Amino acid sequence: MTDGANERPEWWAPGGVVPPGLGGYSREQAMASTGAGWRDLAAAGWDAATAAGMNVVQVKEKWARLRIYVEHRGDEDPAVAQRLRAQLAAIERASARVCEACGRPGRVWGETEEERARISDATGRRSIWLKTLCASCGYRYYFEQARGWPAIRGEWRPDADEDDIDSDGDLR
Repeated sequence: MTDGANERPEWWAPGGVVPPGLGGYSREQAMASTGAGWRDLAAAGWDAATAAGMNVVQVKEKWARLRIYVEHRGDEDPAVAQRLRAQLAAIERASARVCEACGRPGRVWGETEEERARISDATGRRSIWLKTLCASCGYRYYFEQARGWPAIRGEWRPDADEDDIDSDGDLR
């Protein structure tokens, strides 16, 4: 049976109960579903879900944060489910401060309208994906295909970590 709005099974709707036997991600699949920098966070989420007796049914990046979706059977202890929701929310918040590519401290790029406009101006791209990246990975992701470093250097520079800057004062 599906819901008419989007032709997904009814259990997919918010609050729906995943049918028994659907399966779930293994720990390795959960870790492989993210960038290298978020693998430890994905593993922690998988560990928390399985310790609560639930299956992880999806791990992905959404709006620059790590999302971990679990199977709710409907008969779990409410206190256990609440504790798991809190753990997964903490992992999601932590993912906004860890570079999803390399695991170093990072931030969400393109979160403000002003920042999106600056990235668009520098790169010529109209659409900007939000990503959680360190300064080094952020520059590579957003500006590698830009008009060139000389055009970017004078236009905009987010805060860079000391280890992102080489001896000449340029970003690595």
